[in-house]
Amino acid sequence: MNENKNNQSHFMTAQEVSDYLRIPLNSVYYLTQKGDIQAVKIGKHWRYVKEDIDSIFPSRRTKMKGEHRQFPRINSDISCQIHLPLHSTIIKTTKIKNLSCGGALLCGDDLTVHNNRPTCDDPLDLHFSLEEEERINRTYHIKTRVVRVEKTGRYLIAVKFRGLRNIERSILAEYIG
Repeated sequence: MNENKNNQSHFMTAQEVSDYLRIPLNSVYYLTQKGDIQAVKIGKHWRYVKEDIDSIFPSRRTKMKGEHRQFPRINSDISCQIHLPLHSTIIKTTKIKNLSCGGALLCGDDLTVHNNRPTCDDPLDLHFSLEEEERINRTYHIKTRVVRVEKTGRYLIAVKFRGLRNIERSILAEYIG
């Protein structure tokens, strides 16, 4: 029996589904036994139809093809100052590790002053400079909102820009590329 190679590519082993979805092999078997993923058992082996996997997880196809973020981002190492309006005396210097037109990821050793540190939904003012054409530095003062705080040795704070003017957004977009 000579199968067409195009037909063979539609069937996947459990290991191939695991690699494709980037989940553990045991999770593939668990989802199969629960009935969340359709499969056919041939002897002691499970076979999956690729189109079924794609129909169960439709967002997976679009996310894997290219940039899935609303705003592309770049890795950076930009010094910045943060100010917490809720705690008017707190001003700290930290680094912007990722920058996009929609927000930034800040990284610092200790962002605690007088037992206060940023928490989710806190407003935060961000001050930083970018070197632009002809070595001109443009300073930004952007109002943000904290959307995530993690402490993994260092503080990581994800912020979303608020009230960014179109001209600032277009300059950032040009800087990011």
